Amino acid sequence: MRETEVNPPDVDVSRFKLPWRRRWSNFYRGIMPRRNRPLSVESILAKAGEKAALGDWWDERLEGALERLVETFNRESQAGPEGQGLLFQQCVKAVVTRGRIEADLKDHPEILEKPVERPIFITGMPRTGTTLLQKLLAQDPNRRALLYWELIWPAPAPDPDHRLDDPRIASVEASLEKLYRIAPQIKALHRLEATEPEECLGLFDLEFANLSKCAAFNMPSYHSWLLSRDMKVVYGFYKQTLQYLAWKFPPRRWVLKAPMHLNFLDALLSVFPDAHIVQTHRDPTQTLPSTASLVYLIRMVSLGRANPRELGAHTLARQAEAVSRAIKTRATADPARFLDVSYRALKDDPVAMARRIYEHFDIEYSDAFEDRMKAWLRDNRQHKHGRHRYNLAQFGLEKDRIRQAFTEYLDTYRAYL
Repeated sequence: MRETEVNPPDVDVSRFKLPWRRRWSNFYRGIMPRRNRPLSVESILAKAGEKAALGDWWDERLEGALERLVETFNRESQAGPEGQGLLFQQCVKAVVTRGRIEADLKDHPEILEKPVERPIFITGMPRTGTTLLQKLLAQDPNRRALLYWELIWPAPAPDPDHRLDDPRIASVEASLEKLYRIAPQIKALHRLEATEPEECLGLFDLEFANLSKCAAFNMPSYHSWLLSRDMKVVYGFYKQTLQYLAWKFPPRRWVLKAPMHLNFLDALLSVFPDAHIVQTHRDPTQTLPSTASLVYLIRMVSLGRANPRELGAHTLARQAEAVSRAIKTRATADPARFLDVSYRALKDDPVAMARRIYEHFDIEYSDAFEDRMKAWLRDNRQHKHGRHRYNLAQFGLEKDRIRQAFTEYLDTYRAYL
């Protein structure tokens, strides 16, 4: 059968609607006041305490971060019962997981002696090829990427002999099947697979410092608060979690990825002074409507509603702020720690780009690595799950407005756009 006969349909998220049962559930529960009470730190900790006792690791700093998240959520998100239940479960899970990790760190202090040497961090605005690049570099037999199930259930620490058949994988796959039944369109935008590499944002839940919460829920004040924080302590525990996840594994260097890192390169470089940072670039007039479209779908699933024009303005402001913060940090950082990558060049020849990255950072490049990359590319062609369709007008965006907001970025990185 010819490939053209099996290509999936295009995906336009503006046509997305929740399944009618979910819409009815939101409506019904929304008119039941006793089921729609505000979240509280006390209820989260009480539920977490049923599964694991809090230890001396739980302190005023962590409680303050959780309080800020919950308070902002209650005040700004306008979430119904489904959204409340989602965040409640996420927070309970974060407390319990953090407690289990802290217990193992206390019982096995040798974990923190595990080196995290010369990790590769991939960052850049969303929709600039960071996912492609991470999954490509993860084909290196000498590299370790975080698998999605490890991000969801990092404790107890994974066993290298059962990394692809751990019982937790089935739980994650069941959750993904439920998500895809609700929003099958997400497969075309950012498909998640339990045993595939994924960005490391989930680890920041353990510090209640995950900017992606602001994509799922409308919480502008929480976003601003996170950007005002000294994130060194957050990245410090993030590093300890990487050591914990590598505890039982033979030595391999990490390849990690998250657009969020753009906002906090100063903290990242402080905690990982020998890190290699790859920043991907693409014309923001193309990335912004694509990002807004993804956030729209996430917001619809989490809250059941979203305003496209508000999301367009939100995406514009947040991404312009992220690249501005990155430019400021890089102005005083060691340029040898960085490599800039054009999305167009990456897309045109991914293998050549991987080779260039390894040459730039003086990393050993092998034939086995190249063969695995080529095999992965054959099995994972672009638009395999549908072509994502979007445009500026859907989100109230205009090219001139975007270019004005990104003047500094365009002037700095025009050669890569």
